[in-house]
Amino acid sequence: KASIIGMAQAVAILPGVSRSGTTISTGLFLGIRREDAAFFSFMLFIPAILGASILEIPSISGNPGWTALLAGFIFTFFSGYLSLKWLLKSLKNQSFHLFGYYCIALGIAILIFM
Repeated sequence: KASIIGMAQAVAILPGVSRSGTTISTGLFLGIRREDAAFFSFMLFIPAILGASILEIPSISGNPGWTALLAGFIFTFFSGYLSLKWLLKSLKNQSFHLFGYYCIALGIAILIFM
C-alpha cells in the first residue's frame, strides 16, 4: 500500500495536482483510515522537501541566504505541525466530500475563465 501511495504522489508533478490530496485519496481508496492516510501523506512530504532543499543549497550565497533558509525552515516546520494537528483532528470528526466538490467546481471555473 505504501508503494502505491508513493507512486500516486508522482502524479502531483502535474501542474495543479495536489500532492497531499492525491496521496490521501489513494490511501482512502486502499482502505486506510482517514487519519492514517493523512498522517502518512504528510510523512511523505519529508523526503520531498529535503530533496528540494538539497537541490537549492548551491544557489544560496552568503549569510542572508542561509538566514532566510533557516527562518523559512523554522516557520514551515511549526506551521506544518500545527496544520497537521488541525487536519488530523478534523478528519476524526468530519468528512471532506464537500471540499472535494469545491475543488472540482473551482478547477472547472478556472479552466473556463482563464
